[in-house]
Amino acid sequence: MDKEDGAIRRDPAVNSVILLGFQVNDVIEIAKMLKQEEFLSAKSLIDKLETEGKQKEKSVMIPDSSDNTQTDIDQMRTLQEENLQIREQMICKICLDKDVSVVFLPCGHLVSCVDCSCALVDCPVCRSHVMGIARAILS
Repeated sequence: MDKEDGAIRRDPAVNSVILLGFQVNDVIEIAKMLKQEEFLSAKSLIDKLETEGKQKEKSVMIPDSSDNTQTDIDQMRTLQEENLQIREQMICKICLDKDVSVVFLPCGHLVSCVDCSCALVDCPVCRSHVMGIARAILS
């Protein structure tokens, strides 16, 4: 597994699809393709896997309770919205392509990738003068 595979393997959408029972190699292959084309989500991954004819390794038991259906749907929507918000927070606000990785000093805003931060004199959020930058290690 190379560096890109490792990064994709840690993606929450990829992990949730793998937990549904799809083969890891199939999921990673489709995730790489989708990441180049569009925003990567569990739904888009599952849709693409099903169109490609990839099968689940094991069957997943779904409880047959209609009482919890609406609650489950609401919870799923809430989690999807939260996931999208977290992903948006982690994308560079300048190029909208790479992950944020630089903290501006002294304000402490984490909004830019390394490449975009080099061109900035003022923080794009609060417009305070950037006196330095610190590389952020996100785990």
